Amino acid sequence: NNGVSVPREYLEELLSVNPEYYGTYRIIGDYMSAAGDRKAAVQMWKTALQKETAHKKDRLELERKIHKYDY
Repeated sequence: NNGVSVPREYLEELLSVNPEYYGTYRIIGDYMSAAGDRKAAVQMWKTALQKETAHKKDRLELERKIHKYDY
């Protein structure tokens, strides 16, 4: 996250704006991963997989991230 911290309220607001968009969960998962919270990141990515994605490559990328950190 390059030393930038985002208040949890902002992340929650992002989710509330578009809770059915997979990208919201992907973005938050990526942020959580960069912040060092791998468990939260994996949870966000798994939730993203439950949403409709536009491209198969997006699903494959999420699965790759989950596989890398979900141990």
